[in-house]
Amino acid sequence: MTNLKDATREHFDEISLSQDQLESLNALMANNEAIATESHKKRSKKGQRWWIKSAAIVAAIFFIGLGTTLFSSLKSNKSSQIAEEVTYNHQKLKPLEITSNQISEVANYFSAHKIRVVRDSGVLDKFEWELQGGRFCSIQGTDAAQLRYKTKTNEVVSVYMAPYTPHTMGIVPQVERGEEPLNVVLQGNEVWIWVEQNQIIATTVPYQNKP
Repeated sequence: MTNLKDATREHFDEISLSQDQLESLNALMANNEAIATESHKKRSKKGQRWWIKSAAIVAAIFFIGLGTTLFSSLKSNKSSQIAEEVTYNHQKLKPLEITSNQISEVANYFSAHKIRVVRDSGVLDKFEWELQGGRFCSIQGTDAAQLRYKTKTNEVVSVYMAPYTPHTMGIVPQVERGEEPLNVVLQGNEVWIWVEQNQIIATTVPYQNKP
């Protein structure tokens, strides 16, 4: 198929032109062709830039979504690890290192070892559990207090307290912000986990006596 440039040249070849006129015509057509080529390149570059931007946006959305998924997974794994850890310690029922039914006495014992016990928990104070005493343990490698209580039906309840460190313990609900404690049932016990007064608190409770 004959292109526009060749067809134009053929048309003007049929017309008697001087050499100067012919050269001027060829120069004009060459210039027009260069302009058309440059315009095509600009359109191509514009399309390429649009494609790159679109790909970048899609990639950003993908990685944000992936990050959210991984973050949620991490949160779930940390909470599950804590629940498994406190359930394991609860079932071992190691001997108490301090025996007392007074929270102030137990709190002072742990305070001497730089572990703070929450004495007035808005969650724990709702229950008529009888304090038995406490012993040292850990939560995710952090020194913790393990308090032992008994219910009215003589069932054992364990309460764990340690300084809350999000980077090792994950994101845990803070009840002072109106957030509900996390909970999971493991081996006949219901584990509740929350943060209160900058302390992570976990309870291992017989299932029917959940907080």
